[in-house]
Amino acid sequence: MRQRDILWFWLPLFASWMLMTLEGPAISAAINRLPDEVLMLAANGIVVSLSVTIESPIINMLATATALTKDRQSYLLIRKFTIHWMILLTGITLLFGFTGLFDLIVIQVMGIEPVTAEWVRIGMRIMTLWSAAIAWRRFLQGVLIRYNQTRRIAWGTTSTSRTVTSGVLVRRAAVSQSRVISSTVIGRGR
Repeated sequence: MRQRDILWFWLPLFASWMLMTLEGPAISAAINRLPDEVLMLAANGIVVSLSVTIESPIINMLATATALTKDRQSYLLIRKFTIHWMILLTGITLLFGFTGLFDLIVIQVMGIEPVTAEWVRIGMRIMTLWSAAIAWRRFLQGVLIRYNQTRRIAWGTTSTSRTVTSGVLVRRAAVSQSRVISSTVIGRGR
């Protein structure tokens, strides 16, 4: 193995992560141009933070799949493990977004003002499948990395970034629905 081999393996992964990190500032910039931008940015920040907290158990699926996928049997076992987490985290998100658990955590524990909380509630409902999508993506990316297919990851992220860019552009046509658009863009992009 040479430095050049490492560079060509690493470069698509770097490009993928760079594109994903640009999504946040792009979405924030779009939201910042809306009426009540401070409220919208606050709600968006809370939605993203809560969603990342809920998805935290599956953040390492990429490393897990990369390290443990060695053959068909291990692939199927890790896939099953991933699917179980997808179901569990979707259930948690459903409970959070559609039950009194939301009021308990967001309004009472976090102390978020009710007007902001209502924007967060809608965002969390839209993000219901986000953790499942992240788990599946990270599982598949780990398998691709394991089998030296990092360029496919970069192409997938490019497609994702186009979805996010389209969502930001659509936002201009639906300013009053900003909470729906920002959550949908984040949810579809990941």
